[in-house]
Amino acid sequence: METTSSSRILIGGVPFGRDNIGDEAILSTIVSIVRSLAPSATITVSTDEQESTEKLLGVKTCPLFGFDPPGFSQTELMNTLKDQDIFIWSGATGLSDYPESTLHILECAQSINVKTVVFCTGMNETLNPVKYTILPGKKKRLLELLNKMLLGNVDLVKSTEDKRCKQTYERINLLLGNCDAVINRDQQSKNVLKRNGLKRDPLVGADPAINIVPTALKNSNWSEDLKSFLSADDSIKVGLCISAQRKVLQEEELVAYLDDIVENHKLKIVFIPMNPITDAALMTSIQSKMRNAESTIVAKGSISPEEITGLTAELDLVISSRLHLLILASINYCPIIGINRGSKVSNFLSLFGREPIGSTELIDFNAFDTELKYLLGSSEAFREKAVTVRTDMLSRLEGAKELLAEVINGVKES
Repeated sequence: METTSSSRILIGGVPFGRDNIGDEAILSTIVSIVRSLAPSATITVSTDEQESTEKLLGVKTCPLFGFDPPGFSQTELMNTLKDQDIFIWSGATGLSDYPESTLHILECAQSINVKTVVFCTGMNETLNPVKYTILPGKKKRLLELLNKMLLGNVDLVKSTEDKRCKQTYERINLLLGNCDAVINRDQQSKNVLKRNGLKRDPLVGADPAINIVPTALKNSNWSEDLKSFLSADDSIKVGLCISAQRKVLQEEELVAYLDDIVENHKLKIVFIPMNPITDAALMTSIQSKMRNAESTIVAKGSISPEEITGLTAELDLVISSRLHLLILASINYCPIIGINRGSKVSNFLSLFGREPIGSTELIDFNAFDTELKYLLGSSEAFREKAVTVRTDMLSRLEGAKELLAEVINGVKES
């Protein structure tokens, strides 16, 4: 599959360099994939952390194009694109979370005949509610007032939201239709695109982060406190990540439930921040409210996806509202419980025949308890299923790499 191409390849369209370890796991693996396909290619990454990314991955960098605050210039974007042969939009749920950000870059690249690839990018069932619903404020009040004047015959709030979504899907369909390759992260993402009018038939790949290679705990930078905590006794060790990006609304109930399971199952909890700033602050706050806080620890000392993956190998179970901690844990066949944030967590869990235990808006604590007891008693059954799932994901990712290789080879031919 390796090519002799010396292509110039830009990787972007995701808010790299913004303290999201899942995004950095995607970036690390996509750079490795491109290098494996085209060792002589020049790789540039659009990121908010240019200096550290250059050192860590050995790539060139440019500013983070497309994301708030919009501190980049259109001229700089176009000049960067003019120096590229291929623009790769890879990973995350960018097709639904922030479509305009990268659709603009796709359009600019296509306008100057730069090849464009959507590589293993995901899509939730709905577009980002923060951006595609009318939030409380002056505009919503005005539309609701007009609704009353029209005697409720037309829901102006919903019709305005629907129109905005329809326009975005039309734009997605047009620009993805012009791409040299479109590969979705999972079948559900493809289904949403097709249902909303995409004419082409995307390939189904897998999340690139499934390729992360774990770093063993003994070789990691995790704090000595954490290493001691994990080795102190034979108790059940559970990893937990609660995202600060979309907080759990039932925090008090969650704190009470965590205290109960620590006591009832004699387990210990390792809080694993997937954002080392906001998640860490939230979980430190949750820890401080627990009466059994001494049976918990917030993981510190590393933000490396490889070391987080190695950490999950030391755990008996991982619970997360962040998708990528579930993905990294699955690399070690560690049993997982997901809390939905959008549909991406449920999409991933469905591969294992599991369902989330509710959402960040409403956790089902009865389902939580049932799933916890089942997985703690069925780790071998889960492992068998996880082996099959991982084999299938790696196979799909190989298919995605083959299609990407065709695009890279096409640069030389054109």
